[in-house]
Amino acid sequence: MSKVTATLKRLKMVVATLEQFKDTEAVVPEDGCLYQTFNDSLVYVFKDSDGNIYGVVLKGGHGINHSRGTNAGETYSLDEDGYCERYEGEELVMSLARKLDIALP
Repeated sequence: MSKVTATLKRLKMVVATLEQFKDTEAVVPEDGCLYQTFNDSLVYVFKDSDGNIYGVVLKGGHGINHSRGTNAGETYSLDEDGYCERYEGEELVMSLARKLDIALP
């Protein structure tokens, strides 16, 4: 499969994923909680000492090799509304779709 074909296939998957959430807003992030993203990734959200909000990918990721948040263990930035800070790109699928009701110690 060519690089262009692979990119187009990935973009079609991103559009299909986002289409499901076209009438849904992201969830406001809370420090120390788990979330499911629009593309069903599992992320842990935390704030640093400056108040910046990050998601740590625990499972899944957006699969875009040139951007943070691709693989488990990587972090990426979120805004205060729960959206991935890179609004213009495929990374939008990593915005927070729902908070998971799992109590962490």
